Amino acid sequence: DPFVQADATIANTHGGTGLGLAISKRLVRMMGGKLWVESQVGQGSTFSFTVQVDLDMTHQGNGFESSRMLLNRPPLEIRGGVDPTARILVVEDNPVNQLVVLKMFKRLGLMPDLAKDASDVFRLIAGERYDMILLDLQLPGADGFELAMRIRERERESGGVPTVLVAFTASAFESDRRRCLEVGMNDFLSKPARVDDIKRILIRWLREPRPHSMPESCSSLGMGLNLATLDGLRQDLEDAFDSVMEISLMSMGERLVLLREAVMEGSFDRVMRIAHPFKATCRQFGAERTGALLEQLEVMGRAGNLRDMTELMQRIDPEVQAVIKSLREHGHREMG
Repeated sequence: DPFVQADATIANTHGGTGLGLAISKRLVRMMGGKLWVESQVGQGSTFSFTVQVDLDMTHQGNGFESSRMLLNRPPLEIRGGVDPTARILVVEDNPVNQLVVLKMFKRLGLMPDLAKDASDVFRLIAGERYDMILLDLQLPGADGFELAMRIRERERESGGVPTVLVAFTASAFESDRRRCLEVGMNDFLSKPARVDDIKRILIRWLREPRPHSMPESCSSLGMGLNLATLDGLRQDLEDAFDSVMEISLMSMGERLVLLREAVMEGSFDRVMRIAHPFKATCRQFGAERTGALLEQLEVMGRAGNLRDMTELMQRIDPEVQAVIKSLREHGHREMG
């Protein structure tokens, strides 16, 4: 029966909703076959099925042959300067989702590592420094929110460069998106994801180069400018670009001072009022990652989370200064 599992503890340990067999049975029937089970108490169960398949399909360029062609096509080009050496970890417990996501990354010329639960994650990050972790929010034994907080706590203790954490979930609730930011995640990728969705996330967060160690005064996130966005704005504004840039840079500096004061005072309302337009300005000039941090700060202000807000401001301060410096240097290069 749908939504029924043999043991109520299974969902807590391994996840799932009790729909797997019901869906499989329906699919097999639609393909003209049958599905059955052979089970022995204390030994386990074997599930088998038959389907009717037209073998001529393999000679007509569709069916199985098309599937093989789809999975073995040459890698797509990722435009936008994504670091080809970036280390990526996919955290996903569902075998089908694992296969699909890994194939999508392969299509983009990348080979991520795979973890199926929290213990796998901490075993892998103990021996490898990852640039991005794609994190399923529904994991056996621990949810993705809890895991993200533990990863961030580990980073604070070690003093390392923060890993980009991207939530990967079928949930469409805005509350889940807000909570992702609150616990320290950087972005949100909805299931089912397409290759273009993954490509967009990679371009946004893993622009080349992304060093593995940087001085505290110059965080790697703050240096990441989306030059395509910046060049597009230059084309749109034409002769007015330089003056708009200068005014915006002055505004960023002033807002940084005001934001710093608001956080020190614990004024949640002021933090929200300053951070909201501040993030829009950063994103308008291609500083998307700094904009995401400011959005996190805005969410924390709305939640009245002073401790995390204070910690995040310590990251944002050098981030914004690095962005202002990078924008000035980019403007000078273009004028030169």
